[in-house]
Amino acid sequence: LNAHYLENAQGSPEPTSGLVETTDAEVHKVIELIYNHAQRRPKESLMVITASMRHAHRIEVALDEAAARRSDLATWLGRETGEPFTVLTLDQASAESRDRVIFSLGYGRTPHGRLLSEFGSLSRYGGDRLLAVVLTRARRSIDLVTCFRPDEIDPARLEYGALALHEILAGTE
Repeated sequence: LNAHYLENAQGSPEPTSGLVETTDAEVHKVIELIYNHAQRRPKESLMVITASMRHAHRIEVALDEAAARRSDLATWLGRETGEPFTVLTLDQASAESRDRVIFSLGYGRTPHGRLLSEFGSLSRYGGDRLLAVVLTRARRSIDLVTCFRPDEIDPARLEYGALALHEILAGTE
């Protein structure tokens, strides 16, 4: 497990949930990791897993834009293979596996620098099972991309998969 911690990554709270579900910094880092994978390990399969549908969509849009600028990336994305590149949410990933996985949490700080203790489906009953799914989808390695370090969150405010994620992040420090 390789952890990528992004500093000063902030976003705007989503109007209905109040959560900061995706940040530009995290989207850009994921695109960079995808591009590096395509350049360095083109024969290995890759999947991105996110904790929210909104974040998955933003990654797909940014990847389409990057592929329009980089023909080598577009070629890699369009290649015929038994395990094509895909971007999935935690809920969608249970039946898939790849050589390598990028797990982009997709939750960040508010514009005021506040980090909320809510991480979507990871914070609910069954979230620990969803996290276990993510951690077992890669045959070779997992890159975890997040906008916060474990010491920035009070574990007493976490439950289920969010608490397990905190423990995993603490183990990577």
